[in-house]
This record gives sequence, structure tokens and C-alpha cells, in this order.
Amino acid sequence: MRAMNRFALLAVAIVAVVIAWFVFFAGPVVEPPPPVEAPTVQTPPAAPVPPMPAATPPKPTVEPPPPAAEPDAGADAEAPAGPVTVDLGLHDILLAERDGRFLQLQIGVVAASPAAATAVRLKRRDLVRMLYFLVTKRSAEGVEAAGGQQRLVDDLLPRFRNVARAAQIDGLEVTRFRVITKELKRPDGGL
Repeated sequence: MRAMNRFALLAVAIVAVVIAWFVFFAGPVVEPPPPVEAPTVQTPPAAPVPPMPAATPPKPTVEPPPPAAEPDAGADAEAPAGPVTVDLGLHDILLAERDGRFLQLQIGVVAASPAAATAVRLKRRDLVRMLYFLVTKRSAEGVEAAGGQQRLVDDLLPRFRNVARAAQIDGLEVTRFRVITKELKRPDGGL
């Protein structure tokens, strides 16, 4: 009985191979479509270009020179050639004792030229930081004493020159210098 099962299985396998061969190879033949020719476009012949009439050369024109510019007084007022003062603003800076006494200071930097003033303006933030650094180390008594303002200016000037090296700083101009008292909201003065 086993031999018969083997023959039956072999027969079934042969039949399956024959059917698969017919399905794959005996199917309808698909032919590629015929090639399509590109359409031809006919363009009309170009019309001849008529010749250009002979042009007469243009006559040379002589334009009068522009009028001489008169010096404008307004332009000189905008860009002074001499020293320029750059204001650093009004500042209330807490003094070293941290007891509510502040130095109210308005200071300007005197630059040698407009170009130097531009360099000072570019370094304004660093100059104000240096100002706060030096003033917070000062005592109220030292600031209020005779010559306190001049000592502060003498200390600030070389440091400002060091901060704004590209600018030629001629000096400092102090327009307000006084010690004021304010109530502190925190014991450390908010620092």
C-alpha cells in the first residue's frame, strides 16, 4: 500500500508541473504596441527683415557744468569737527555702605572727533558697567568730601580709555554729582 501512495503522489506532482507549464508558457502572447511617431510641426517661412534706414549721427551736445555747491551751514552743525560729548545718562548708584545712600551721577565722555564718539557709543554698555563697578566701591563720606568728584573722575578716565581703546577720549564731563537717600526694599539694596 505504501508503494501505491508513492506512485499516486508522484503522479499528482507530475500533473501539477504540467499544469504550471501551460499556465506560464502557453498563455496569450502580449506584443508591444507599435512605436508612435512624433508629430511634425510645420512653421511658416520667416518674413524678410526690411533694411533699416540710414540714421544720421546725433549731434554732440554740450551740457553746462553743474552749479557750484554752496556750503551748507546745516551740515556743519550736524557733524562737528571738534570734540563731541557722548552722554552716558543719569544713574543712581548705591554706595559702599549699602545704607540707602546713592550717588546720583550724570556723566558724559568727551571724544576727540565724531569717529571717536561713534567708538564710544559702541562701548557705552561697558563704560556704564565700569562706572557702576568703581562707584559701588566708594564710601558716601569719600564722595561728599572736598575733591571727591575730581578723584572719581581721575579714577574713571584711564579706565574708560582702557575700555574704549579705539576712541580717543579727551576727558569726562560731569553735569550732576550729588548723594541722595532712598529707601531700600531689600537689605542688600537689590544687588
